[in-house]
Order: sequence, then structure tokens, then C-alpha cells
Amino acid sequence: MSPRNFGFIKISIILTIFVTLQFRGTCGLVTFEQDVSLTELQVKALAEFKERMLPKIKQDYMKEDIYLVKFLRSKKFDVEKAVTMLNTFLAWRESTNFDKLTNEDFTDLATEYPYEVLGVDNEGKPLLQWYYSDWDVRKAAVGGNMERLNVYIAKMFDNAWLKVRDLQKEGKNVTRFVIVLDMEKINLLQHLTPSCMPIYINTVLAYDRYFPKQGDDVYLINTPGLFEVGLNLAKSVMDQDTKNSLQVFGQNKQQWMTALYKNVDPTQLTHHYGGTMPSKFDS
Repeated sequence: MSPRNFGFIKISIILTIFVTLQFRGTCGLVTFEQDVSLTELQVKALAEFKERMLPKIKQDYMKEDIYLVKFLRSKKFDVEKAVTMLNTFLAWRESTNFDKLTNEDFTDLATEYPYEVLGVDNEGKPLLQWYYSDWDVRKAAVGGNMERLNVYIAKMFDNAWLKVRDLQKEGKNVTRFVIVLDMEKINLLQHLTPSCMPIYINTVLAYDRYFPKQGDDVYLINTPGLFEVGLNLAKSVMDQDTKNSLQVFGQNKQQWMTALYKNVDPTQLTHHYGGTMPSKFDS
């Protein structure tokens, strides 16, 4: 094996760990009923959590029970730990001016780092269609845009949750979003250099700390062969929930389309994933 390929495998393993850690808070087998059901003790924990945190929260959607309870679930209803977790998030939002940022503040990044919250799966959960294969992560790293890209990624996850909330307001029984992530063009130069690692680490931390229990199924498609080597090694340390939520497919288009279309109608997917849903990135 050449030193270059060995280096690629090492970094692909790091990227694999990034992906599995990023989505470890997901669980593809959680039903709507499970997500909204609370025991008597959990109801009391939620009441205490709200009493302590509501005065500090500025955004109305963050004051809702369905949002707050996710922080409690993430900490197994340990109120003290959940308070610390949410306080950390609120401090981060304040430090980044997150609440005042809109999608228009990231128009320069939107074209080069595309994604869309568009369509729903067969259960009505909104889709985060993440065109990661088109992202030049190294460009952000060497251009000094890492911090903005990290906030942009957080805004992406926040937008996905806001779509969940919009559907809830329409009477839909949804509590999580689904991620479809294309990895076709993952390469050593644009995605797997050491300079890219801080972005992955910060994304892991942001998703794990700030957006707990908000994602559901995660479809990784067009994964490179060397990435699958890393994935097989990482499986030994995954919990069962993570294994259930992650659905990983190689570059056999017919294979991943067949699997994806069992849960998502092609009319809900953009052409990037073989669907017919119009995309703002259509040329």
C-alpha cells in the first residue's frame, strides 16, 4: 500500500468517527409516540427544567416542551446536566450572535456549500438534503472561514429543526428530521487534509451539544471504498441506536436508490438523489 493510500485510510477513519459521533444522538427506530411520551417522573423533571431555563431563553420555539425535552432525553432526564447543556448552548448563541443571523447572512457560503431542507419521507419527517460532495472544506479552512462555516452548519441544523416545527404547527406528527448526505466526491485534497479536521470536530461538538435528539435516519450514499474500511472499523464502538440510524451505501446507484426509495418517494428528492423535486441549485 502506498503512503498516500495509507494516509487516506487513516484520515477516512477519522472522518468515519466524525460521522458516527455526529449522528450518535439519532435513532432510526424512535416513533412519534415514544418521542412525545413521558413518565410521571419525566414530567416533573421537565417542569423543573422549564422553571429554571425559560427566563433565560429568548426564542419562542426554544421554549416549547417538544424542544426542551430533547435536552433532557440527551442527559437521561438528569435536570442538572440538562441545565448545564442548555446554558452552554445559550452562551454560544450569544457569542456568535446566532439569533440575529438569517440565511441571507450566508449567501456567500450557500452556493459553495449547498444543502436544502426540502421534501419529506414516507412518515412526513422533513429531509435535510446535504450535498456534501460539492463542499470544498479545505477552501474554507485555508481561507480563514472555518468559524463562519461552523456557524453556517449550525444554522443548517437549526433550519432543519424549524421545518419540523412548521410541520408540527400544521398538525403533522413529526419530531425529527432525516438526513440524506452525498459523499461521492470525497477526496484527500478537498475534504481530508489535517486543516479540515477542526471543522469536523466543531461540527461534531455542535450537533451533539446543541441539537440533541433532533435527527432520525441518516442516509450516507456514494461513500468511497476507503471510507467503508473506516466504517467497518468504527462499527465495533458504535451503540445499537447509531447502527440502526446510519444507512451507508457505496457508489452502486441502483442499490442506494432502491433502499432510499423504500422510505422516501422520489418526488420528495431533488435530482441530486435521482428524484424529481425542483431544487434551487438546478442549473
